[in-house]
Amino acid sequence: MLVVVCHDKETATWAGKPMTLTYRSWTSFTLQPLVLGPHNVPAITDPAEVLADTDAAQLWRDKMDTDLSFFRSESAQRLRAQGREQGFEQGLEQGLGQGVARSVLTVLTGRGIELSAAQRKLLADTTDVDQLNEWLLQAVTATRAGELFG
Repeated sequence: MLVVVCHDKETATWAGKPMTLTYRSWTSFTLQPLVLGPHNVPAITDPAEVLADTDAAQLWRDKMDTDLSFFRSESAQRLRAQGREQGFEQGLEQGLGQGVARSVLTVLTGRGIELSAAQRKLLADTTDVDQLNEWLLQAVTATRAGELFG
């Protein structure tokens, strides 16, 4: 949005004309500036009037009202869907890792193998599902935690 403030009507009339950008003979963009001048915004000469609910204040609120149509557009919907899909995939991977880590802990606990605080932290902090699966397979036959975590 281009807002132009003019002090006289002649300049405001000139500035209010649409500006068109073209490439060769194709119109690619037309900008209609919002022109504020003495013809459509009354001058405020009293400082107290600035705080009052005047026609000028209402005009400003109307002109500055946010256009949210982009957020309902097809492009925005595609972007949101893409973000949801990526978030779903990341959440699925993270949940899978946490589940395998719990399985390693369950197998070791069931076999009576205790983990140190450092080993528990290592297991909880590991996000590599391949590494977690390797530890799960080793937990089935291990006799001590050191066989898994070195």
